[in-house]
Amino acid sequence: MSAVAETPFDAASGDRLAKRNAFVLASCQALAGANNSVIVATGSILGAMMAPDKSLATMPISMMVCGMAAGSLPVGVLARRYGRRVTYQIGAVVGTLAGLIGYTAITHGSFWLFLLAAFCGGVYAASHMSYRFAAADTASECACTRPSSRPNQERWRVTPAASSSSPMRRSSSGRPVRYRGRRDAMPERRYPRYGRPGW
Repeated sequence: MSAVAETPFDAASGDRLAKRNAFVLASCQALAGANNSVIVATGSILGAMMAPDKSLATMPISMMVCGMAAGSLPVGVLARRYGRRVTYQIGAVVGTLAGLIGYTAITHGSFWLFLLAAFCGGVYAASHMSYRFAAADTASECACTRPSSRPNQERWRVTPAASSSSPMRRSSSGRPVRYRGRRDAMPERRYPRYGRPGW
């Protein structure tokens, strides 16, 4: 017997926290997504105005994509080592720097500084594109396996009939028949860890 008492898990408060986190992270991702839109929409125009050669006009967009590629793995490493909150705060600082560097580059007409701003914007995009994973991870396991309060969803489940991975059984004529949605017909062995997934 352990000397340390474990606090009981409250599924209702966990669900409220998951809903709040999903709302906050969805709002943040919607606002942060404007970063990519602004760079894609205006990067080529500003690049054509500031570049020493017109053939470099789309280089800011390429730098943003390179920043996204360069920032993906470090964001994952930071999130694993220090947690997502610290990682997202660092990403927000990089996004703020991208805006300040971009403002300075445009006011001074510096193409190379604008490329640095686009690269920082790509690193920021690599950070904010993982908000959806944080929202999915905060959902409690009870919310995924709890029986639904809606009777139609409890009785019937729509599974893709054309999916090659859906389980098959044989009809009386010997032809294969796919499971079409009966909740009680779904075999338990398909979900060994969590049981049947809920809605």
